[in-house]
This record gives sequence, C-alpha cells and structure tokens, in this order.
Amino acid sequence: MITAQKGLNEPRYASLKGIMAAKKIPIEARNIAGLGLQEGDIYNQRVTIVSVELPAEKTGGRKIEGGDAATAAREILRFMREEAKAL
Repeated sequence: MITAQKGLNEPRYASLKGIMAAKKIPIEARNIAGLGLQEGDIYNQRVTIVSVELPAEKTGGRKIEGGDAATAAREILRFMREEAKAL
C-alpha cells in the first residue's frame, strides 16, 4: 500500500523570523580529540586517499555573433565539430 498527502511536492520556505533566529545561534568548532575520538575512528580504514587537488580553472565562454538564429546555429555546429570534436 502506498499513501501520499496533499502538498507533498511543495517546498517549505524558511521564514524571516527563523532566519534571523538562526543567525544568533553560535557555532561551536570542535576537533577530533575533543569528541573523544582518534583519526582511525573517523576515516574508513579500507579507503586510501591518493591525492586531493582542485579542478582545473574553466576557460571563458564564447560569444556567438550573428544576426539570425540560422547563422548562430551553423556557428555552434561548426564549433562542436571542428574545435570541441563533440560531433
């Protein structure tokens, strides 16, 4: 049996009062030792981290000049075939 209620897919938005109250609550910074744990208790023993690095910076976008949609579409297809090699 499956049941559902009205408003199931409607998001709940935070009220201004709730947002302002949340700003006043202090956030405590804790470390592993303060919680009574050790490094081995936190990290999965079967997983080995090989490296951590930031993703490559994205290049700037490209503006397509053209008066009509057909010219712009041809330019996009040309770019995808020749430069991006996506088609």
